[in-house]
Amino acid sequence: MRKIKSLAFWGVIFGLFFSLMPILAVSAEAEDETPSSKMLHFTMTVKWGNVDGKVEDAAETNFDGSVNVDETARVSLLRTLLFDKHNSDADKIISKHDPVSWNSLIYGHWDGVRVVVSSPANKDITIETAQGSVTKTAEEFYNMTETFIEDVGSGREIVIKIHPAPENPHFFLTVLWGKVKRADYALRCTPGTEGTARCILPIVNFSGSFKIDSGGTLSLVRTLRFEFPDKVTGVTDNQIDWNSYIQSGIDGILVDLKLDSASLDENDTITLSFNKHNWEKSYSIIDLYHNNLTIEVKSGYGVILKRWRRPNRSLIRAKGTSTVYMLEDGIRKLIPSPDVFNAQGLDWSDIEEVDQEEVESYIEGDTLGYREGTVIQGSGPTVYVISEGKKRPFVSVNAFNGLGYKWGIIKRVSDAHLSLYETGEAISENSSYPEGALIQQEGDPTVWQIKDGKRKPVPSISVFNANKWGWNYVLKANAEQLNKFSQGNAVGYPDGSLLADPSGKVYKIDQGKKRWVRSARDFTRAGYKWNKIISVQSADVDKFEEGDDIVGNDLTS
Repeated sequence: MRKIKSLAFWGVIFGLFFSLMPILAVSAEAEDETPSSKMLHFTMTVKWGNVDGKVEDAAETNFDGSVNVDETARVSLLRTLLFDKHNSDADKIISKHDPVSWNSLIYGHWDGVRVVVSSPANKDITIETAQGSVTKTAEEFYNMTETFIEDVGSGREIVIKIHPAPENPHFFLTVLWGKVKRADYALRCTPGTEGTARCILPIVNFSGSFKIDSGGTLSLVRTLRFEFPDKVTGVTDNQIDWNSYIQSGIDGILVDLKLDSASLDENDTITLSFNKHNWEKSYSIIDLYHNNLTIEVKSGYGVILKRWRRPNRSLIRAKGTSTVYMLEDGIRKLIPSPDVFNAQGLDWSDIEEVDQEEVESYIEGDTLGYREGTVIQGSGPTVYVISEGKKRPFVSVNAFNGLGYKWGIIKRVSDAHLSLYETGEAISENSSYPEGALIQQEGDPTVWQIKDGKRKPVPSISVFNANKWGWNYVLKANAEQLNKFSQGNAVGYPDGSLLADPSGKVYKIDQGKKRWVRSARDFTRAGYKWNKIISVQSADVDKFEEGDDIVGNDLTS
């Protein structure tokens, strides 16, 4: 802060202040109006039900609800949290955009959603459920630094966590054109009956331009799949022009859109043009921040506009730095130590070195902690287990031994690291196994994970290994301890897994969905490693919902 030393100077300032007070009052009003219309962006995690402590009542409870925003704002679903289906009507998403809404039944546990919000600062956002609601302005949510808890009675809560984007955020957008649909991406011609006919595919001119009309600036990160004679012919801070010729696949560009939150509103657009097809369309920038679009340009050819982010559990560090982050739902989590890195089952060879601008395009999140089920101890005598992101203390040696924990698995951590975790409910001699625990009954080969308040079977060694669990963390349980939990659905392959079905198709599991990697070229250009592929049965893949294809949407050379 600048220091002023002259008292005479201050006398002049006060004199001017009182003489210009009416003018300053008008200016202050104008300044108040500007922040109120500023477009704020943030990721919001909402959980509801028995979230934050001991379950007082496990009776069926209706938590149908929604996240509602003003018509000048946007909200879109990133992913569901838990939503373990109880029947065909309960526990499902009704709407993914404006508003995000759901049906949810709670039986002594919780459900949740993670959403992206873009809203003028002064507009209300309401999280509404059948048991209670929370309403705040976008600015109030944006500035929320602590987890917000709304008690709705009987030991149930609505819990809200905010991860704000910078005031002037930027995001990467892939613009892909050509054979963008799966059906069109397959073989486009058939040989003659004798197998001797030559298949000549037409070359289609997709030269064009991409420009931002207002609300920010843009820059070209790189071209995607450009080959001679494809080339970029012009780049400014508001327009990119190119020559592109498509025969059987796709071309594209990766663009960095830098937003001006003070001027951005729902009317600001980008415009995409393909000159030879007399085709031009404009799209809302805020809509592109929230939605992926696939549009037909002509029969068999189209364009994909898609916000780009690396899949969950990707590892990045900025060039010339040693700080490593793990990505989750567009949020970067700092990895505080090699011990946490290894305990999370991460692979050092998977770290990608990227530009600082890419790092900053991800919203800053909490520091990554030890994974669920890890047993830790600081300098004091208390031993804790990590469960649902909290440290739960064991009240006694008998409580520790009674659940089958082994003293040899305790990790010693610094008190500073220990302080990163909120303290959860203590574990006594009468407690059940905490969330995240792996248990196995004597004489039975089945391993169960305690998840969502249920015991979920681990169906194979392959799934066990893909989750990077260690056998020394499997706790021996008796029938009484096991039967305290109802049985849930089987544990699946985690985010980050590369699965190959019997036909040879390879999928990346991301946000609980399967993303088909269209070709070997897409696989290698995305930086994936062939030795990480797990061969599975069709049923292992079929249980996942379809996600977006991985089509050259990489930042590597």
